[in-house]
Order: sequence, then structure tokens, then C-alpha cells
Amino acid sequence: MPTFRSHVLAFPNQSLSGPKRAQLLKLANYLQSHAVQKQIWSAMGAIPVEQGAFEYAQHNARGYLKTTIELMADTKLLPADKEMTFIWDAMGKGFLRHREGALDAPAAAKYMQQLAERHIRNAQRIITPNTDIPKTDAPNTNNP
Repeated sequence: MPTFRSHVLAFPNQSLSGPKRAQLLKLANYLQSHAVQKQIWSAMGAIPVEQGAFEYAQHNARGYLKTTIELMADTKLLPADKEMTFIWDAMGKGFLRHREGALDAPAAAKYMQQLAERHIRNAQRIITPNTDIPKTDAPNTNNP
């Protein structure tokens, strides 16, 4: 089974606002350049982000990488909202239970759905203040 990975270039502590900003941007641009992206593709099979290198990969891919790139034509971006964290976590737990034989596919899918919905509801309760507290029109008699 193929595995997929992503490579992230992060600059901590607002270093892009610091004195080495120009050098860091130069490094980021270099790593995303056509030549380097093509080299990373050739060495590691990581799908390039630079368009020209991606087109090169499309034409030169073999095996599962070729199939993966072909299937990417039909993909849609997932939303980048906070609920996706709960969804991916639920999918991982459900898949693990299915892989270990504890749940069949329909039961694993149901488990994933219920777990994600429960985690999202719980997170919303934490974030949203309780608005179910009844209001009273009675004056407060505890104040002198």
C-alpha cells in the first residue's frame, strides 16, 4: 500500500518578519522552484507543487504514483475548517477498527460518522456559551 507524505517548510517565531526575511524567502522560493521540485519528485516520488514540475511528473509517473496523479484530476479540495480535525480523527479510529476486524465496513462508516458528529457537538458546546439558562424578570433581592 503506498504511503503519502507532505513536506512543510515552517519559519518559527515570526522569523519572516525578522532580519533574515530576505534569505528565508529566497530559500522558500528555491525549494519551490521547478528544478528543485523536479529533483524531489525524482528522488522521493513526492508530488510537486510547482506547475511545470507537476506536469513533468504527470508524464513520467509509473505505477501507483501514475494512478494517484491521474485520480487527482477528479479530486476536490476539502474545507480547511476546524471540524475537519475531528473528522480525520474519527476516520482514523474507524479505519483502525475495520482493519483489525472489530467492525465491518458499514459499521465502521457508521462509527466514524457518529464519532465525528459527537466530537463536533462537544467542541461547539465548549465554544458556545450556554444560552439555555432561563431568564427571570424577578428583581434580585440579594442586593441591599
